[in-house]
Amino acid sequence: MTRKFGFTLAEVLITLAIIGIVAAMTIPTLITEYKEKQTISQLLKVYATLSHAFKMAEAEHGSLETWGLNHTYHSKTDENGNPVNDYSAMTIVANRIMPYLKVAKVCVDGEICDSRDTYSLSGEFVGSGSTSTTYNGGVFFLQDGTRIGMGWYYADAKPFMDMGVTLPGDKIIAGKNNFIFRAYPGKIEPEGIPKNDTHTASGHSFEDLCKTTASGRYCTAWVIYNKNMDYLHCDDLSWNGKHKCSD
Repeated sequence: MTRKFGFTLAEVLITLAIIGIVAAMTIPTLITEYKEKQTISQLLKVYATLSHAFKMAEAEHGSLETWGLNHTYHSKTDENGNPVNDYSAMTIVANRIMPYLKVAKVCVDGEICDSRDTYSLSGEFVGSGSTSTTYNGGVFFLQDGTRIGMGWYYADAKPFMDMGVTLPGDKIIAGKNNFIFRAYPGKIEPEGIPKNDTHTASGHSFEDLCKTTASGRYCTAWVIYNKNMDYLHCDDLSWNGKHKCSD
């Protein structure tokens, strides 16, 4: 007689259980890694696109500091004590770079421009459903769903304007899909570069404020230059030290 060999039902079930445990441990990590790589790729693409549009706008209209932009913050208040700022620079800059971008929608005053809730990198709720009431058309969406928002203009010795980039997603989370850049005369730079860099007007950097009081806004340069988001997974990264968790 020929003997036949096979697996018992118990052996099959044990094997399937082991495979399930391994899958449960590894699949979430793989998904997270994939999403982070996708975010990095999207941000690099938007950065390149926005930088090109800004250079084209300066080629047509002259350097940023010659655009006649007013300093946004004036330290003034109205009769009710509310701050009175000048947001006109946002409109001017947006109108000059939009012709070089594939714009799907421009936010208008008073409408709910983006209904997504906003969170800090640490998960703290910041706000819901932003309007463009005070931004006068300085917020718009690209065709791929990326939101571009003009920030405050600082007419200092080294003038610059903040620019916010929010990638598609069901929430707005600083340092995860919301990143801040600065437009200086001649170029756009990501926030969070080393403090000893002469282009860091505020003196803030990744080490100072990526994961602390700035709610994640100073993580941008880390993503652009190091091409990872490892600050989400370990706390001992620095420009002059570890550039990824595995170092």
